[in-house]
This record gives sequence, structure tokens and C-alpha cells, in this order.
Amino acid sequence: MKAEIDAIIRQISHDDRSCCKVDLSDCKISYNTLKKLFAALGQNRTVFYLDLSGIGITATQLQLFENTIQRNKTVRYDHHSEIV
Repeated sequence: MKAEIDAIIRQISHDDRSCCKVDLSDCKISYNTLKKLFAALGQNRTVFYLDLSGIGITATQLQLFENTIQRNKTVRYDHHSEIV
């Protein structure tokens, strides 16, 4: 699964138009991989849907995600969902 997540992050980094919906729900994602994902999302303009439900995100990771989303107005997410 890590190889698939890394491939998705590369697609996001390159604004790949085929990568507009990203569903990583219930995936096991390391902190370093999440940081790479959030960095890629910060500059991306093609992803408009992101599902991270059930990945066990921490408060620190959530803050990093929120900072990313403030820079990227393209991604939509349900901030009322429980993502822990």
C-alpha cells in the first residue's frame, strides 16, 4: 500500500488531472508520508476531494493538514467528520 500512496503523492505533486479524487480512508499512513502528502496538497490545484477518515490522525497532524487547506482552496473536505 505504501507504494500506491507514494504514487498518489507524486500525482498530486505534479497536478495530475487524473488525480482529482483521493480516498485514503482506513489506510495506514506514517507521519512522514502524511507530511509529504500535505506538502504536495499545499501547491496542488487538481485535487478537489480528499478522504482521510479512519487513518488515526493526531492533533499535530490535523494542525498541519489545516494549515495546508488554508493555502489550498481547491480541496474540499468535511470538517465535521470524525477523522480520528
